[in-house]
Amino acid sequence: MKKNRRLRSFIGVFAIIFSMAAALFGPLTQTETALAFEINVPVYRLYAASTGEHLYTTDFNEVSVLTSKYNWTYEGTAWYAPKTGVPVYRLFNAGLNNHLYTSDTNEVSVLTSEHGWVADNNGNPLFYSGGTVNIYRLYNEHLNGMHLLSTDENEYNTLPDYGWEQEGVKLLAVKNGNPTPSEEIPTPEPEPEPEPVIDIGAAQQQVVDIVNEERAKNGLGALTSTVELQNAAFVRATEISTYFSHTRPNGTSCFTVLDECSVEYGWAGENIAMGQSDAKEVMEDWMNSPGHRANILTPEFNHIGVGYYIVDGYPHWVQLFTD
Repeated sequence: MKKNRRLRSFIGVFAIIFSMAAALFGPLTQTETALAFEINVPVYRLYAASTGEHLYTTDFNEVSVLTSKYNWTYEGTAWYAPKTGVPVYRLFNAGLNNHLYTSDTNEVSVLTSEHGWVADNNGNPLFYSGGTVNIYRLYNEHLNGMHLLSTDENEYNTLPDYGWEQEGVKLLAVKNGNPTPSEEIPTPEPEPEPEPVIDIGAAQQQVVDIVNEERAKNGLGALTSTVELQNAAFVRATEISTYFSHTRPNGTSCFTVLDECSVEYGWAGENIAMGQSDAKEVMEDWMNSPGHRANILTPEFNHIGVGYYIVDGYPHWVQLFTD
């Protein structure tokens, strides 16, 4: 998938190059070109089955680490926050092993000075509150004093039947996201034994190395990775595990993820694949497909992000390219 957009302009050329190669019950690949759009800051939601806690973050690098190393489940975008507004802080209590989110600086002061809470993110705001969508907060003393955030008024009014206490509207959002809950009502469960997985960082780097080998054979410069592009590629890898397409599960172009992850670009391209066991196999499939090969060998590209996500032992691969 490839895109050309003039920066800070809505004028662009829309073109689609779609190529798909698949053997029966075998690996799949796909490439396409489309247009991207700019949106507000997504607040991602994760779930820990071992404690029943939901965690919220705008940092997809944190999502990547928690899902790949610490058995958290990525549930999607909880809501969209404004880029500026009332600061929201995330606190952590090691004794209770859970987090709290608040925009009340007095609450931050009291909890950190008197009750053993510590401010995450070096004391800086995690995101901002503002908009017309209510974000409710609930509290459950039977789950280690756990707090839960929800934009669902029905959920807010139902959870007291399960031991939760309502604390009212604590934050505001610009608009709702569309998360996929792992559990309707968080309840503690025994921590599962972690399943062995391939070193994600190593797999991603192997793909980058092979890409640069192929580009060198064709007299092209090497591509480099950025944190923002890596984050965007990981988002897409999780998305194609549920919907294998260059259209995202929310119905928008795959390139909207670049704006969400603060990637600046003019040209952009995407390759996706699933089922290949390692970097060598997925690169062979991509290089044997004219559309994917064209993305890999596009002279205008200077940067690459590689997403790699395993579901039930089945790998999902994404390459994102920008100039």
